[in-house]
Amino acid sequence: MYDTYWSYWEELSKDQRKYEEEKEKIASNTINAIERVNPGITDEVEVTDVATPMTTEKFTSNGRGYGSKEDFRMKDTLRRFLNKPLVLKTLKNLYVIEHSIGGTNLYGCAAMGRNTVKKICKKEKKSFVGS
Repeated sequence: MYDTYWSYWEELSKDQRKYEEEKEKIASNTINAIERVNPGITDEVEVTDVATPMTTEKFTSNGRGYGSKEDFRMKDTLRRFLNKPLVLKTLKNLYVIEHSIGGTNLYGCAAMGRNTVKKICKKEKKSFVGS
């Protein structure tokens, strides 16, 4: 996940060719970075998909996607959302984990789930063993 400006993607999305070129550039740069750590991975990549703040708004109807850079920072997301699943005081032992409440993507949702299980273990005085 990269920090970015909403306005940048909003403006870029007005020219579909430039928008797609930027997404391809990000995918390529990301794969190249992974290649340095895992040589040969580039040849194994079959499909890429880069989600932008515009993608989030389109598919989740969340206002302004992730929001502006001033409103959204990775550090804040990790601190506020990934550690705090949605709970309802009126329903005991209900934990809601999903992208639109802070998971932001598959990995974010997985982190929320892991952290929720850790909290449940702590509440029940059981040891948490992660893999």
